[in-house]
Amino acid sequence: MTTTDAAPTTVAADLLATRPTRWGAWMLTLSPLGFVAVVASTASTLIGSGIGLFTEITRAQMDAIAFGWAVQNILYSLAILVGIAGTILLAGSLARRGDARVPGWASVTTAVASGVVLLPYAPLRIAAAGFAEPTLGQNPLYSFWDTAFYVSWYLMLASLLLLCVTQWLATSHRTSAIVVGALTVVVTICFAAGLELPPFVVSFLWCALGIVWLRALRRRRKTAATA
Repeated sequence: MTTTDAAPTTVAADLLATRPTRWGAWMLTLSPLGFVAVVASTASTLIGSGIGLFTEITRAQMDAIAFGWAVQNILYSLAILVGIAGTILLAGSLARRGDARVPGWASVTTAVASGVVLLPYAPLRIAAAGFAEPTLGQNPLYSFWDTAFYVSWYLMLASLLLLCVTQWLATSHRTSAIVVGALTVVVTICFAAGLELPPFVVSFLWCALGIVWLRALRRRRKTAATA
């Protein structure tokens, strides 16, 4: 869905020459790998210990998986922060184009806000592992994160949608911007409707945009080599 875009405009080609744009594109492209690590860690920690994904964890069970619990929550934070960082770098680069300045900086702002809200995620979840209640779900620290997670998730989706708008305005990659933007809206609606979508879904959308920019970089290098 992202390979049918026309060749990049001069503006897009110039942007590809900047280090933040390349880093941002790579971060978005590789973001699914972080969630692969999260899934592997979760499977090893929970399923490997005979605990279901939606099972209420007891004190005895947490004692048995405390280290793995800390690792999987740190990996989850890092996986999302990589995608957020990629969004910030790419949107910030595109925002230098006049007609894309407003949505570009709006994408940067919402992505930063999402990252800030996300920062307490791993510390709170790790601290909650010391709960004294009968089950983990009854711990206030653990329950508090539910609200913070929703806020961070909506801000993250908003930043991605704004990045698509920015890309549509600033470059010739309009097909991918429309498709990924539409899918982002669908994911947001599903999330708002209470459907349990796996967190790694958004990484596929990040990856799609990243691939578009890496392909454009490759075309730019080929053009430069034959010039």
